[in-house]
Amino acid sequence: MADEYDVFESSLGIFGDSPFAHGNPGQNVSYYRMKNADNSSPIPNTIEFELADVDATAVNLMAHYAWNSAYILADLIEKGEINVTSKRVLELGAGAGIPGILAFLNNANHVVLSDYPAQEIMDTLQRNADSAKRFSKNTESSISVVGHIWGDQSTLSNVMTKINSQKFDLIFLADTLWLSEQHSALLKTISQVLTQDGEVHLVCGNHTGVYTIKRFLEKASSVSFVNENGHESELLLTMSSRRVFSWAANWSEVDGYGVELEFKEDADEFEDDVDSNMSERKRRVYYYVLKFK
Repeated sequence: MADEYDVFESSLGIFGDSPFAHGNPGQNVSYYRMKNADNSSPIPNTIEFELADVDATAVNLMAHYAWNSAYILADLIEKGEINVTSKRVLELGAGAGIPGILAFLNNANHVVLSDYPAQEIMDTLQRNADSAKRFSKNTESSISVVGHIWGDQSTLSNVMTKINSQKFDLIFLADTLWLSEQHSALLKTISQVLTQDGEVHLVCGNHTGVYTIKRFLEKASSVSFVNENGHESELLLTMSSRRVFSWAANWSEVDGYGVELEFKEDADEFEDDVDSNMSERKRRVYYYVLKFK
């Protein structure tokens, strides 16, 4: 019987038409920094990221691709539209860790890259984090890697230990919604690790499914802030802003799997994508900011 993973994985065969993810297990992808990047910076204009060479037991985690959603978050960080300076940042379902590492390189106080604790995923994330440390001259910034199963208290404590049991100012989610059955566990983690005035930056491609995204947002709206004593408050996770991007059809591959994407903002309504042309739908990416209110 086909499950959500089977449907999702089968859609990956259309990469050549309108690719929303890039690379192959065990290979590298490149992130091309914004064109207005500081040329005097020790950070190179092109940053290489290794993808996990996952085995059959971990392939359904989708950590072995670089998603357009991760590139969009990285671009927003580079542009300063997401201010990470001196912030505590957690990337959940990090995969290659592209947004989290760009936050580290843009002077976040501490970044935790987290994904399912499969050894090959953890090792790849650690190598990518170690590589990024070579480029950072900010002694106030730090980055670490930790395995966490969403909603699981034992692995959650490992995450919190990395920042001395403080909470996070920013949480990044890049294409983490495709399994609806994991939404409650993901939100449980968010409710316990996000500061009261923190932000969740969620980016997901239309390949996730319009109704899957809607279900997550509806479920998120009933999630309460958990205070330091472990008690739920009256604050609920609320959508603060929403933007829609579509990426150009004439994407280009550079140096093998180095992908340079041109994104443009699209003001079309969310509901339009249910009936819109499939080729157009595959190029849509949704960006939400969630806060406790």
